[in-house]
Amino acid sequence: MLVAKLVFALDAHLNQRYPPRQSQTTPEDPMQIALAIFLLGLTAAQTPPEIDATALLSQGPEQADVFVYFNVDAVAEPGWNWLTEDLAGQPFLKTSPELENKVKEGLEQMKEGLQTLTTMSGIDPLKDVHYGAVWFKVNDLDKEDFELLVVVDGNFADGFLDTAAPKLDLKESKVVGNKTLYMGDKKKGAAMQVGNQIVMGTTDWIETRAKGEYKAPKIKKGSQLGRIKAKLDNKPILVFDVELGGAITKGMEAKVDSKSAYDILAGFESFDLTLYADGIDFDIVARSKDMQRRYALMFEGLVDMLRASQSATQGLSKAVIGIISDDDPAIDTDARAFLKEKDSVLAFVLKHTGDGLFKLNNNSSEKDKTVALQLRAGHLREILSPALPMLIAGLAF
Repeated sequence: MLVAKLVFALDAHLNQRYPPRQSQTTPEDPMQIALAIFLLGLTAAQTPPEIDATALLSQGPEQADVFVYFNVDAVAEPGWNWLTEDLAGQPFLKTSPELENKVKEGLEQMKEGLQTLTTMSGIDPLKDVHYGAVWFKVNDLDKEDFELLVVVDGNFADGFLDTAAPKLDLKESKVVGNKTLYMGDKKKGAAMQVGNQIVMGTTDWIETRAKGEYKAPKIKKGSQLGRIKAKLDNKPILVFDVELGGAITKGMEAKVDSKSAYDILAGFESFDLTLYADGIDFDIVARSKDMQRRYALMFEGLVDMLRASQSATQGLSKAVIGIISDDDPAIDTDARAFLKEKDSVLAFVLKHTGDGLFKLNNNSSEKDKTVALQLRAGHLREILSPALPMLIAGLAF
């Protein structure tokens, strides 16, 4: 956003000819609001508290095609504080009514969206939710036959789901074992409360757990659960794990037309993406040495692009601020006022970006058919340029 404003100062007429599209977000779009907070929150993400990884993983299946874990504590409130205090309090905003109004409008929309989400579900996402995990298993992709389990950990008092169920359109209920299950549309899904956690998913999986017939899987070293536990023990923000089995691979082959796309999508046995407050991990086990080489090249290229996006953001900001005179009569009044705060603008850009010199540990092995990259810096924002989440968040608005 700041870089865009600086570039705009080079040619104020461009913005006059092609005015920005008016915001389309309404308070009825809470998921867009949640997406924007998540993406912008990565700029301020913090290391979350430790969780009991064994207890969490014992609730799921031994094997899943997709596992996703996201720690809300690490992003939501730090991200919101960054938006309302750090960003909204910047001196350069006062110099541009247009930019200041856009920030205010965005914050108001986000507040209304959060309130809508709280009214709809009874959950304040900034304070009530700690983390969530999803297990997804495909039986037959063509027939859309799958199994799903979702666990949300938060500040849920006893009886919370009894009150929230009608708001979530879970109108039917039944008692299974000693649990009250709330049924979803056409009874294809169910939800129950277990202590301070809400457990949702396909009916069979939920009923099995409610009856006490579910046996917790053993977490073995080197297994999918073993790898995931090792990551969870390191206090991540996000864990995204994909295991390609027969059903999902077969269904994918029928749906993907491009051979190159299919090779990339189906050329691995497992893929892990993990975000930490100070870095990113990529871990892949390829199906062949040829695919290992292709994945290694692809992700090394991604790392190069991440480095370039960081140095380019800082470099462009410095260059534009250095080139433009803040008393140039050819620049409109708003832009000149904005540029008079160039020191605070540059300080803000440098604080929230990196120089592209983050540390890379490459432990990939062609022999073992693995790609293992660890990217580390002082903070995630020094690797994942804020330009990317800001762009996506802007589209959400």
